[in-house]
Amino acid sequence: VGNVLDGLVFNVRKYGVNDSNIASFTPPAGQSALFYEYQPELKLYATRAYGDINAAFFNDGSGFQIVDDGDLKRRELDKDEVKYIREHVKDSGTHNFGTTQATAANADINTASGEVEHAADDVTMRAGMRHYGSDSTVASEKIIYTGHNDLNYKITVDYRIVPRIVTVTGKTDTQKYKGSGYTYSGYNGVTFANFANGQTASSAGITAGSITYTPIADSTQTSGYAQGAIHAGTYDLDVSGNLRAANYNFVYKPGKLTIQPREIHFTAPSGTRVYGNENNTAQLTGSLSHTGDWLASGDSFDAYTVTATDSANHAVTKETGVGTYTMKVQGATIASSSVARDGDYKITSTPGTLTINKRNVTIRAGSKTRAYGQDNEHAVYTDGTTNKIRVDARTATTGLTSWDSITDVTESTNALVTTNANTSGLWTKVSGAQFSRTGADANYNINYIDGTFSITPRDVKVTVPNMERDYNKPNPAVTAYTIEQGSSATGRGLLPSDSLTGITSTYDAGMTLTKPAGVYAGAIRLNPLTSSNFSSTNGNVFTNYRFIPVAGTLTIKGGLGPGTPAGTAIAAGTSSAAHTTTTVASGG
Repeated sequence: VGNVLDGLVFNVRKYGVNDSNIASFTPPAGQSALFYEYQPELKLYATRAYGDINAAFFNDGSGFQIVDDGDLKRRELDKDEVKYIREHVKDSGTHNFGTTQATAANADINTASGEVEHAADDVTMRAGMRHYGSDSTVASEKIIYTGHNDLNYKITVDYRIVPRIVTVTGKTDTQKYKGSGYTYSGYNGVTFANFANGQTASSAGITAGSITYTPIADSTQTSGYAQGAIHAGTYDLDVSGNLRAANYNFVYKPGKLTIQPREIHFTAPSGTRVYGNENNTAQLTGSLSHTGDWLASGDSFDAYTVTATDSANHAVTKETGVGTYTMKVQGATIASSSVARDGDYKITSTPGTLTINKRNVTIRAGSKTRAYGQDNEHAVYTDGTTNKIRVDARTATTGLTSWDSITDVTESTNALVTTNANTSGLWTKVSGAQFSRTGADANYNINYIDGTFSITPRDVKVTVPNMERDYNKPNPAVTAYTIEQGSSATGRGLLPSDSLTGITSTYDAGMTLTKPAGVYAGAIRLNPLTSSNFSSTNGNVFTNYRFIPVAGTLTIKGGLGPGTPAGTAIAAGTSSAAHTTTTVASGG
């Protein structure tokens, strides 16, 4: 190391060169020289945090550090020595520290901006501690390097315990939306990491300071700072503070708050109803229910309902046909007056089913009647109408709906044109109802009720011919009777397949020879007909007819009175019982 003092050049030889070798040092030409011995001191130090094991003096990745006095030439020499020590560290003796994990941070060490400073002289030190640069009074704390020292350095080593760094981190917190802001105070929003010796925030000797949580600027937003956040989203839990403790320094890191939406899951009920009824008449197998969360305080739903829809998402109405449909919860949205915003709720639902069953309807066939031998198509309904059917009146669950009607049915009967009158067990049936709306029949369970079919005897008028005779003459014989004829198209008259024979009649008893002249209606009466008078190619069933007799009229013309000589004339205007003409009713 060269130096100049008042023009005198000092040449310093290497420490450790013996005086016997002084002759080997030649003063510079024309200069005076002063030779002296100088032993450089290499000052090393290592640090560990309070609470670490002593091995941390060497194992923290930094190793020893050099106390640098700033002399550049000296710095180069120190580097050579440190290199030499590193290469021969295995030759060093054992280090005795005289400290434990519980040893407090050195009273003479203050950490600020990473620089180590000397403590003031009036700082109270633990027993056994020393000021930096002074010799230790505790033998076990002296650290002596015993390895190679080719450069003849005096080597001192200082071990320093510095405050332990504790990280104060905002919590990583996940909460549900609750309708009001999340707030943190004290230590409830942070975690502490790296306390030593089992200490916690409450036992580490924190003597002063507090933690501050940065508030959100606008609580209506879904991001920003966590303090005061309300709505579902992700927020930074930003923390700062000024905590102080003897053995610790504190650093602060942000956390994160995630507010999740509340999850409400509805389960729609299932039910059944009859076609034609309103959905609110459905018989439900359960009720609308929900699982998971529910509304937070201050929130409400708009009106929500359970609705039924078809596969095309069209609303099911009372006119919707039978089948199975989806029951959905609709309108379950948060009312605008709520605190919540979109995203604060996750609303889901499981659908139910609405089964629409067929409607029962009873269709009664009209009862009909006709005469024997008449075609069935000419039969008439006994109720006096022309209706093939009569549908039972509508009730809450039965009968035709107001928008459905039956336009026609297929009608049948077991009566034949030759079926005898008054035959029992005859019926009318209807089937195959046709509806005003195509496919409407699929919505009904139709119960067909038979009507009755009756065959009445066929009316046949048998008319006695009118006869006439002269007064005082016998009643003439009656032979030519008129029988009313008919066909299958009519309900009266004798059918072509049937015939009457042997018809006879009788004059009223009063129709004597001396019955006065006159017209006597009904004086000739038909004698009762019997099966002996009847014959038929379809079977001799006399009761298939009801024969209606029509009496004949006897006209008695005027003539000569009794005892009047032949050839005697009757003068005009003369009146006598014998020749007065009178019209009377039958029965004389």
